[in-house]
Amino acid sequence: MDKMADLNHLEDDQNVEKGSVSDRSKLGAAGKRIKISICGQVFVTQEKTLARAKNTRLYKMITDKSLTDGYDATLDVYYFDRHLPSFPGILYFYQTGFIWRPLDVPMEVFVEEVIFYGLSDRILAPLGDETQNKRVLFCMGGKRTLCVRSREAIWNIFEKPETSLLAKAINVLSIFFILLSTISFCLETIPHFQENNCYTGKDNHSLQYKDYHPASKTFPFWVIETICITFFTIEYILRFWSAPDRCRFVPEFMNLVDLAAIVPYYITIIFDATMDEPMICADSAEANSTSTENGQFLMILRVIRLARIVRIAKLSRHSRNLSTLIKTMKTSLRELSFLMLFFIVSMVLFATFVYFCEVADNPNMFPSIPASFWWAIVTMTTVGYGDTYPITALGKVVGFLCTICGVLCIALPVPSIVSNFHRLYQEDQIMNPHGNHRYKNKDEEVRCKLRKKFLADV
Repeated sequence: MDKMADLNHLEDDQNVEKGSVSDRSKLGAAGKRIKISICGQVFVTQEKTLARAKNTRLYKMITDKSLTDGYDATLDVYYFDRHLPSFPGILYFYQTGFIWRPLDVPMEVFVEEVIFYGLSDRILAPLGDETQNKRVLFCMGGKRTLCVRSREAIWNIFEKPETSLLAKAINVLSIFFILLSTISFCLETIPHFQENNCYTGKDNHSLQYKDYHPASKTFPFWVIETICITFFTIEYILRFWSAPDRCRFVPEFMNLVDLAAIVPYYITIIFDATMDEPMICADSAEANSTSTENGQFLMILRVIRLARIVRIAKLSRHSRNLSTLIKTMKTSLRELSFLMLFFIVSMVLFATFVYFCEVADNPNMFPSIPASFWWAIVTMTTVGYGDTYPITALGKVVGFLCTICGVLCIALPVPSIVSNFHRLYQEDQIMNPHGNHRYKNKDEEVRCKLRKKFLADV
C-alpha cells in the first residue's frame, strides 16, 4: 500500500517535471514541496507552510532526518508510522494557525499526536502569554501579590490549600467554622431557646434578654457566632489585602457571599447598641401595646439575620462538585432566563384563563388574577398542594393544559444545562486530576491543558 501510494504521487510529480516551463516556474514560486507519508498515505504541502511553526518536528525533519521513521531520498518522502486520522488536524494547524481535532479521533490519541509533533508549546503559547501579561499587570498596576512575597504567601495559604501544611490546616479550620456557624444558626431557632427568655425590669415590665447577656438562653449561640465571625472577618481582610487584583476581588460572586456572611452580624450589633431600652418580651401582656412599634424593627432584624444562612455557600470554595454546580448556574444564565421568561408568560396566561373560568362558580379560591398566580405556579411545577383547584369543566381543561405546558417549560432547557454541567465537570476532572491542583510532572500538566482546550473547542 505504501509503495502504491508513493508511486501514484511520484507519477504526478514526474508529470509536473515534464510539464511546461511556466508550470515549473509556478511550482518554484510556490516553494519547495514536502511529501509526508503517514501509514502509507502521502500528504503534500510546502516548506513555507511548515516554516510557520519552526520549532516543531515537521519543520525540523527537513534538516534532521532522524526525527522521522524513515526517509526515501529517491522519492523524497518522509515516513511516519503514526495515527493517520489525526494528521489532517495536525496539518491544518500549519495551514491556518488553528488546531482542530477530528471528531472521529479520541481525545487521548490526538493529545499524544500533538505532543509527538511538538505542537503543544505553540498551541498553549497564548495561555502562557496571557498569564505573563496578568503577572505584569499585577506587578505594574498595584505592586501586589506576585511582587511581594509576604502577600503571595498569605494568598496561597487561603486560596491554595495544596501548597503547604499550614494552608491545609487553615482550609480544614474554615470548613469547621462554616459548619459550626450553620448548625448554630439552625439550633438557635428551636422554641426552647426562644421562650421565657425574659426578665423583669424597673417598672415591672417583662423585658427580653439581649443575645450577648450571659443570662440569655441564646448566649452560647452568640459566643459561637462571635468566634466564627471573627475568623471569617480576619480571613476576608487577609484575602482582600493579599489579592492579586483588589478591584476584581470585591465583585466576584464567592467574595460577595463571604461579605454577606459577615455583614449581618455587625449590623445586628449596631442595632442592639443604638437601642436605648431592651425590647418588650413577646410573651408578656405589654407586647400587644408595643407590637406596632417593634413590628417593623423585628422584621428588619429577622431579614438581616436570615442573610447569615448564605455562609453555607462558602463550602463551594472547598468542594469541587459544589463549585462546579455554581459554575454551571453561571454558565447557564441564558437558559435559566429563557426558563423564567417562558414560565412567567405561561403563569400569567393560565392564571387569567382559570380566573375567568372559575370566578363565577368558585370565587373563594380564585378571587383575582394575581391570587390565581399561586395555583398556576404549583400546577406548572406539578406540585399540586390542593389548597386551590378548579371545579368547572373549563377550569379543569385549563388545569390539564397548564400541567402539560409546565412540564415542557421545565424540560426544554434542561438538556443544555446538563450539557454545561457535564462539560464543566470534565474540565475540572481534567485540570485537577488528583484533587489538589498539582501535577506529577510537566508532561501531565501539558496533557491536562491540551485536553481542556480540545474539550472547549468541541
